[in-house]
Amino acid sequence: MQHYHEFMRQDMPGTDTSYQRHMASGDVTSSINQLSTKPATGAEGLKRASLRSAEALGEINRPPRAAGSHRSSPYSKAEGDGDAQYAGIAKGKIDLIVLRYMARRLHLTIRQLDSPAPASQPLLYKLQERHGRTHRMAIYRQQELVQRDMLTFVGFISRKRRPLSESIVDEIQDVDKRLLVELVDASGVLSYSSLELRNGDWCNLVVLSSPEAKIHIRSAPTHRYAAYGLADSYYEWIRLHTGIMPEGLDHTEMLLQKTKYYFFEEPQKRPTIRERVYGPGR
Repeated sequence: MQHYHEFMRQDMPGTDTSYQRHMASGDVTSSINQLSTKPATGAEGLKRASLRSAEALGEINRPPRAAGSHRSSPYSKAEGDGDAQYAGIAKGKIDLIVLRYMARRLHLTIRQLDSPAPASQPLLYKLQERHGRTHRMAIYRQQELVQRDMLTFVGFISRKRRPLSESIVDEIQDVDKRLLVELVDASGVLSYSSLELRNGDWCNLVVLSSPEAKIHIRSAPTHRYAAYGLADSYYEWIRLHTGIMPEGLDHTEMLLQKTKYYFFEEPQKRPTIRERVYGPGR
C-alpha cells in the first residue's frame, strides 16, 4: 500500500451545471444549504485507482491490528506494545492515498473554470463519485490555490459512533454548513473538501496558504463547538494529519509532517491522544 498510482484523466470532472459557478448573490448560507441537499449529476472524470485500492481493502476504517511506536501528547495514555486501540495512527500513508485523490480532484476542477471567482464568494461543487458517494468542494481563494508554490494541508479522517441519535446527526450536519460559511472570512483558508467513504464516514481535506492559517480554523466559534461540544458524542476516533504540498496543487505531491490520533473512550470526556511526527520526505 506504500506505492502510489497515478490518476489518469479521461476528461474534466463533471458537475451539475447549476453548481458549476454556484455563487448566490451575497447569500452564501442559502447556497450551501442548497448544495447540501440537491442530488448531484455528472461524469466521474478520473480513474480512481488509488481510491479503489485503499477502500477495497478496507484499510482506512479497518480495526487496528498492532501498535506502533509514537510520541505521547498531553492527555495521552502511556505508550506500550500491544496497545491495539492506537495502531490506527500508523495508517497515515494509506489515508494519504485518499487525500491525494481529493487534491487531484480539486486541481482538475479548478482547471476547468473559465474565469477567476471573486474572493468574497466561494465556488461550491457537489460531485458524484463511484457507487453514488458524494464529494463536496468549497473553493475560497482560487487564485492562491493555483499560484502558490507551497501549500499546507490538513486531512481529517474519522469513524462515527454506531448507532447515533438523530439529533446528534442533525447537529453535526448543521455545524458543517455553518463552518463552510465562517471559513469564507478565514485568512489563509483556500479550500475545504469532503469525500464520502464507502461505510458512510467522511474524509475532509483543507488546503491552506501556510501553517499559520490553521489558527483561523481552530479559533472559529463553530469549529470550537464541534471539537469540544460534539466530538465525543459523534466520533469513535479521529486521525488528524498535517503536512505540506511542496510544489503546490499542480503536482499534488503531499508530505506528511504530523498525525494525531484521537480516541473517544466512554465515559471520559477528554479524548486520549497519540501523536506521530514524520521525518523529511514522508
